[in-house]
Amino acid sequence: MSTFEGKKEFTAEVQAALPEATALSQTSLEDAIALILPLEKKCRVNNDHNNLREVSLHLVRLCRNVNDWDKLNAMLSLINKRSSQYKSTLTAVVAEASEYLEQVPSVAVKVDLLKTLKEVTDGKIYLEGESAKIHFTLAKIYEDRGDLTEACNTIQDVHVETYGSLTRQQKAEYILEQIRLNLLKKDYIRVAIHSRKMNQKTIEEAGFEDIKIRFYKLQIEFYTHERNSWEIAQAYYKIANTKTSETFTTENVQAALEAAIIYLLTAPRDNHQHDMLHRVKASLTATFKDLTVNVHVVHALQLFAKDEIIVSPFAGQAEFLSHTTWQLFATPEELSFFYDEFAVRVIEHNLRVVAKYYERISLGRLGALIKLSRDDLEHHLSNMSYTGALGLKIDQPAAIVTFAPKRSSEEVLSEWSGDITKMLQQMEATCHLINRENMVHKV
Repeated sequence: MSTFEGKKEFTAEVQAALPEATALSQTSLEDAIALILPLEKKCRVNNDHNNLREVSLHLVRLCRNVNDWDKLNAMLSLINKRSSQYKSTLTAVVAEASEYLEQVPSVAVKVDLLKTLKEVTDGKIYLEGESAKIHFTLAKIYEDRGDLTEACNTIQDVHVETYGSLTRQQKAEYILEQIRLNLLKKDYIRVAIHSRKMNQKTIEEAGFEDIKIRFYKLQIEFYTHERNSWEIAQAYYKIANTKTSETFTTENVQAALEAAIIYLLTAPRDNHQHDMLHRVKASLTATFKDLTVNVHVVHALQLFAKDEIIVSPFAGQAEFLSHTTWQLFATPEELSFFYDEFAVRVIEHNLRVVAKYYERISLGRLGALIKLSRDDLEHHLSNMSYTGALGLKIDQPAAIVTFAPKRSSEEVLSEWSGDITKMLQQMEATCHLINRENMVHKV
């Protein structure tokens, strides 16, 4: 029956052929498929989309009903080649075949079916959601086999952040899996790439608490390897500011807050670190006033918040350095690095305090104040001068350190401009006096 030019319907033929093919498949699957394929071509050539979808689905079901999984894979590939331009047909076929994934007799058969579905869905925008799920399932199977490389290769090039058919929660879960697998593989460059895909505003919303905690724990593991104390402290503080639940209790908040303080004190001093230090200190009596934070951790925080020299070892330093946070993700080499960094932060704090109260001081007196040898003292002073943390000059022969406030490039330029202006004014005044004397002499 013709509906409009260029399109025909074969409903009657389809309704007659499908039951016959089903009965024939019990004795010969090949004959059943051979019966339906010409009808599939008729529907496809004559743009009979509805019947084409039914015929294609019946071809898939025939293979499943007789448990011929190899033929099923071959049939999916054939339908993909013949009907790639028919979205409704391929969408229905992929949905049907995806239901069979839980019915396969073995993992090997499941992997073959997933690979076939992966080929069918790849590159098709209207099947991007299904494609992402197929890649995810295949990666989990490879991981269970212990093949991390293949698992990462399967999942890491799926750009779910651009997919419109997935919810924000599904996208976040997918990115977490990409990060986790690459961390297991120790591919830290790709960890950084996938981490930047996570929308941090989204995971701060209600309902994303579990994803937020898992994401920042993965970030902590990554930044521990990178030995970035500042980023570790920020990640722990984000976790500490997460709403509590049955799985995330006040004890978890307390542990995260203590870890944030520890790594914050280990981070290099700058405006951001200094600001966060005082915000965290203030939050102990406000946001986190109901928590019983470790007294040694709080004491260390208070020492760094004051403009006073920290006598090392300070009271409770041994307990501070033995806190369980240090060993959570760090290897022995990384742990040694963080211990050394904390010792350096104490020295740098003491040098800043001295610079605040002294303009000039001898190296001997300075070393006695902060208990450092001259060689170590010069080493730390040179590093702070080089990084711009302190403005200073060392007179080696006289063994004198002169502290000067760090000046910005604008201040230096303004001073230079003022000096030039003053010099030009003096030159103009001098020329005026010379001209006056010449005129008097001529008269």
